[in-house]
Amino acid sequence: MFLPYARMMDFAGRSCRREYWSFMLLQVLVGMVMGIGVAMASAVISAPFLSSAWLTAMLGNASLVIASVIYLLFFLLPQIALTVRRWHDIGNSGWTIVVLMVIGAIPYIGFLAGIIHIFAMCTPGDKNANQYGPNPASTAGNKANKNVYA
Repeated sequence: MFLPYARMMDFAGRSCRREYWSFMLLQVLVGMVMGIGVAMASAVISAPFLSSAWLTAMLGNASLVIASVIYLLFFLLPQIALTVRRWHDIGNSGWTIVVLMVIGAIPYIGFLAGIIHIFAMCTPGDKNANQYGPNPASTAGNKANKNVYA
C-alpha cells in the first residue's frame, strides 16, 4: 500500500496490479475516514449554538475544501507515478493517461476513457521484460530490486 510513496518520483519502470489496487484501496479508506471526519465537523459546526447560517455554511465549506486539498496533496503525485508505471507494465506509454484525460473531457463519450482505464488497470502485465523494464512479478524474490511486489 505504501510502496508508491517510496517511488513517488519514479516514472520509469513497471508496477504490478497488486501495487496499483492496494494503493487504490488505501485511497478509498483514507477518503472514507476523511469524509466521516468532515461530516462530523459539519455536524458540530451546524450545532444550534451557532445561530448564524452564513457562518455555519462558510465553516462547513472551508472544512470540505481543506480536507480535499490535503487529500490531493497526499495522493496526487504518487498516484500519477504509479499509474504511469502501471501503463508501462502492460506495454503502453505513460502518456496514454494524457490521451485518456483529453477524451474524458469530451461530453457524452468521456466515460469511455474511464472504462478503458479501469480495464487496462485490471489487465495482467507483460509476462516477460518489456521496453520499460523487467516484470515486477518475476522479481519478487530479488531483495535488491525496488519492485518487491508479486
